[in-house]
Amino acid sequence: MKKKPIIASRFLRSVLVLTTGTALAQLVGYIITPLLTRLFTPEEFGIFGMYMRIATFLAAIGTARYELSLVLPKQEQHAFQLFRLSVRIALSILATTAVFSFFYWYFLADKSLFLFSFILLTLCGSFFVIFKNIGTNWAIRNEHFRKISNATVLGAITSNFLKLLAGWLKFGGLGLVASAVIGAFVGTIIFIKDYLGLKKQPQHERSKSKIKALSKTYVEFPKVNLPHILVDQLKELLIALIIIEILDTMVFGSFDHAFRMLKVPLALVGTSISQVFYQRCSEIYNQNKPIFQLVRKTVVSLAGIALIPFLIIGIWGESLFVFIFGTDWSLAGEMAQALTPWLFMNFIASPISTLPIVIQKQKAFFIFSLLGNFIQIAGFLAIPVFFDQNIITAIWWLSGAMSIYFLMLILWKFHLAKDINRG
Repeated sequence: MKKKPIIASRFLRSVLVLTTGTALAQLVGYIITPLLTRLFTPEEFGIFGMYMRIATFLAAIGTARYELSLVLPKQEQHAFQLFRLSVRIALSILATTAVFSFFYWYFLADKSLFLFSFILLTLCGSFFVIFKNIGTNWAIRNEHFRKISNATVLGAITSNFLKLLAGWLKFGGLGLVASAVIGAFVGTIIFIKDYLGLKKQPQHERSKSKIKALSKTYVEFPKVNLPHILVDQLKELLIALIIIEILDTMVFGSFDHAFRMLKVPLALVGTSISQVFYQRCSEIYNQNKPIFQLVRKTVVSLAGIALIPFLIIGIWGESLFVFIFGTDWSLAGEMAQALTPWLFMNFIASPISTLPIVIQKQKAFFIFSLLGNFIQIAGFLAIPVFFDQNIITAIWWLSGAMSIYFLMLILWKFHLAKDINRG
């Protein structure tokens, strides 16, 4: 009986350490953003946004999601073999990407130093992000939560300081990218050091047979988890490529900035609510109790939280963006206004996205998400055909379509919550 308070206290302490580090890292980024938007142009932010989407895509597929399995094995030897497997897959994927990228640069592109530098920085940055993801899961397994927090904060501070320096020195878009890469490296050093030290220990010697057996044991990660994240991240990358190809990098930079700023409430508030909902929903469901009231209450609460902030952005978005970020960001403000209905509904729907996992309806939810991805890609492809290159009009129409999509998604989840019958 005495162990429960101790366990609860340790859990809360761990959560506090993790969330404090993450929140501090995000806060530093948000505080300096108005400075960065006055040092860099929307076009330069577009270059940085493209790097972020490619790096995020490669990080998502870089280990075939095996890094998530590191916390599961009972024996540390088996967990470290999965560590080795994850690193090996990452190096293979990045090596393949490097071959195709430099082939494109040498034979199909203009052989510019800029493109060469961008490819090299992107590959390096992707590796550091992937390794940090693997190292983070290893640290979670060993309850080294402060190590994760310190790495996150140190990487964020380094990256943001270098971004300010790069802006002051007029290094342009590549300066933003290089700053992020160096920050990722600094945040990964501690995990690389751990890995190299553990490799030398006799009990962690590489075993092909164990790696093969463990890859089969945890094959559900590449089979089930990978397709979901692959589709979502590929969609983000395709949207960036479409906007840059149809319009230009400046327009994409404005769009990417507007989208990220409107995602701030979801990152700061929605994620926490989602985690609480997931835990509470699982608990109620496992007790054979109805979950509809929880789902409805969560949706209503989220709508109440988001209504006023999104209404303000919808009415005065352009003026706010110009005031906070500078005169170069007027187009981003117009885009933010147009995105408001879409991201308002997204904010309401996202925290209850774990409901299909709890009631084992992931396949249906995956199909539903494919529809949302199709709407977004089709909407941006339609810009030159139906909207005469006018991205603001296109975003308003797309925002309306995505609002209807998220409304349908919420109603579907209401239906699932109502009709649960466990016999």
